[in-house]
Amino acid sequence: MPKKISNEIKLQAQELRTQGKSYEEISKALDVSLSWCWHNLKTVKTIGKEVIDELEKKSRTRKGLSKGEIAKVIEQDQNPEQLHKDVKKVSQRIKKRSKENIIRPNWMVPQFSVFMTEQIIQEAMAIEQRTNDYAYELHMLLLSNASTKEEEEQTPSVASIKSAICGMAHAMTSQSARAGGLLMNWLESLHKTSLKLEERNTKKDVVVVKVQKESIPKELLDLDDCAY
Repeated sequence: MPKKISNEIKLQAQELRTQGKSYEEISKALDVSLSWCWHNLKTVKTIGKEVIDELEKKSRTRKGLSKGEIAKVIEQDQNPEQLHKDVKKVSQRIKKRSKENIIRPNWMVPQFSVFMTEQIIQEAMAIEQRTNDYAYELHMLLLSNASTKEEEEQTPSVASIKSAICGMAHAMTSQSARAGGLLMNWLESLHKTSLKLEERNTKKDVVVVKVQKESIPKELLDLDDCAY
């Protein structure tokens, strides 16, 4: 009976292969067969020491090394999700070599790095606040229109609504989610589900009354409540 390989061993094997290790080396290190290595690691992108050395040199320059530059070096017809994982692995390998190696996000322009960082944080906090405000407003709108105790209990919390908004916004900006129509399929599925539910629960002569916005309790303004 073939030996069962755990997910932990698979991840270790993938990491070793990414580092440029041969099938023979991985087989000996993890006690797996050569045939298993060939079947499970043939699609893993090998990033040799020479490539890492060149990228590390770039990370020590005045402008540092951007994640976009890493992606250009290692990309070989990979899907966005796998490319993102490989960029992350390479970044970690370079950072482990020295604390002086700088890996920066693409938006962090070297000559305006502090300015850009402060602006991005400021805008992110503003978006979080607006999301919190809108989630609270929706929560109160639904609560004020609940006609039974059961409907009150089914009213989604502010945190739940925020999580839904943030999760959907993230998906809409994610390359991996947009690839292959995954995002559109998800949105279409949500739309179909909502239509079916509405058909089952529509009440005649019911008008949703929008409530006046109230001041938001301090505890709801905690940044930790938002699920990103």
